[in-house]
Amino acid sequence: MKTLLVALAFALVALPATVNAQDWVMDWTSTGHDLLHRWSISATSPATLMLQSTGFVTALPPNFNTPVYVLGWVYQGQSFGGFIAEGAFQTPDFAAPVSPQAATAVPGRYHPDFSSGTFTLSPSSFSLDLDMGTGHFPNHVVATGHLASAAEPTVLLLSAAGLVGAALVRRSRTL
Repeated sequence: MKTLLVALAFALVALPATVNAQDWVMDWTSTGHDLLHRWSISATSPATLMLQSTGFVTALPPNFNTPVYVLGWVYQGQSFGGFIAEGAFQTPDFAAPVSPQAATAVPGRYHPDFSSGTFTLSPSSFSLDLDMGTGHFPNHVVATGHLASAAEPTVLLLSAAGLVGAALVRRSRTL
């Protein structure tokens, strides 16, 4: 009976969370240089992509009528990302990984006052091409992302049913 209750509780808690999950996986490369160092850092990271706003007031230039998103990911314990908009955009708030030896305020992190790029989004994938900074310290971020596959609700229900069935078979053998 305990196993039955545990299986049902699991199904009730996990099912809604799985249905609403939209986790992204992003392949990215950050390349650039300062006066003394060149770098090319590539990785695959879990990412978040959240709609920030739509409409004229809060979209990013040069297209003020496209949705604005916040893209974020973690690499080596540091958070990166920032504001991006569909199509061509400019943003003062985006951070990317760089060489730990690069001349920045925070080692391994570049967060210039100006970045520009393009961002495209479909229901299950996105791409980002972003030029960061100006002058003697440029950086370039290229990223592609896709939705991570989540467990299907049917799989969760069948798993719960399997646990219940196993508990019943086990109980019938002990009686």
